[in-house]
Amino acid sequence: MVTTTTTEKYRVVLTVPPYLTRRDCRICGYGVVGKDDVIAVIEPRVDMDAIYAVCHECLEAGPEKIAERLTEHAENLEHRAGILRLMAQGEWVMPTLADLCSFD
Repeated sequence: MVTTTTTEKYRVVLTVPPYLTRRDCRICGYGVVGKDDVIAVIEPRVDMDAIYAVCHECLEAGPEKIAERLTEHAENLEHRAGILRLMAQGEWVMPTLADLCSFD
């Protein structure tokens, strides 16, 4: 459950990722954190199933811009969630997996 307020203090730290993969920035949602040996992540971990990576642009923006960038990202996600809810109400027609495998 997500609360509406927090007194939690977050920090961005540099760390060695457990595996090399590209990740979307959890601050802005647009930046990509590459397959680097060292990445910036948010602590404490908000979601134990995910690494909250921070892109170079958000690092450069600094702590003064984090709230603005997070809010914009949240608004974009809410908009996308609304679109997905509308799509979920629609009727779907789609090929089968067998169709995909036999596609020439």
